[in-house]
Amino acid sequence: MSGSLRDRYLKPKEDPQEPPEEELIDEDDELPDPLTYQAYAKGTQGGRRGEMGLVLYYEDGITIEVLYYTYLMRVIATGQEFLALMCTDSVYTLTGQNLHKLLPLLREHRIRFLQAFQPQKHAPLPANDDEPVIDSISMLLTDAWWEQYLRRNSVRETDET
Repeated sequence: MSGSLRDRYLKPKEDPQEPPEEELIDEDDELPDPLTYQAYAKGTQGGRRGEMGLVLYYEDGITIEVLYYTYLMRVIATGQEFLALMCTDSVYTLTGQNLHKLLPLLREHRIRFLQAFQPQKHAPLPANDDEPVIDSISMLLTDAWWEQYLRRNSVRETDET
């Protein structure tokens, strides 16, 4: 052993090597295929916590939103054609077919994205398929959110005068 105990512990630490760039960039496997329709993708995050959030791709093909599981409070399915995701500030409603199959995955935070079918973009769906199909996704803000919004704006208006 060379050097004293003091020298070994006071020696400046070397900077850790940065991982190669391909490890810093997340793989695109969570993005939906632009041509073939996929209503959802299962998350790859293991353990008890699951995914942090899920991406919503609306039927207009333009709107994309991230919904964090932290704010998801309740999921309600009324039959196989309607699913409501109740959050702290809003309610997301999904309509389609076989949506009840998403419940166990949502409960476990295992969905990375939900995508509405876009007929102008996606290939036609096979008949009699038992996979989930999302026809529409819509968001409605709750009254509590609007009350907070109005309160904040009234405080701003009084501060400005």
